Amino acid sequence: MKFTSLDNQVSISDQISSSDIADLIEEGIEIVVCNRPDGEVAEQPRFADIARICENNGMESHHIPFVGDQIEDLHVESFMDLLHSGKKVHAFCRSGARSSKLWARSRSKQGMEPEELKERAGQAGYDVSQHV
Repeated sequence: MKFTSLDNQVSISDQISSSDIADLIEEGIEIVVCNRPDGEVAEQPRFADIARICENNGMESHHIPFVGDQIEDLHVESFMDLLHSGKKVHAFCRSGARSSKLWARSRSKQGMEPEELKERAGQAGYDVSQHV
């Protein structure tokens, strides 16, 4: 897992496995968000399996899947609801790119400046310029 903090509340990564949950707990993560549809690739863990491990460790888990750049308002609204909780959120997908785009769209709606969003995501290796 390539763990990257985008701001004080949100981190992202590539696909997580059950063994990564302990690391997320150490980082203070309270909510895990999967942005991958189940079955995207054969070797991908099912969301239900990750959710069960999260629940067993006292963490919330949410499935907000989408493909590529197909982020819809419902995805953004769902993610923003989690951000409003004030809890530390970790979102993941295949590479972290989808999760970074969802973060950027959500933070943009919350008023964060586009240049800051692009800079933060860029430092993490992601291009969100089409999503702010």
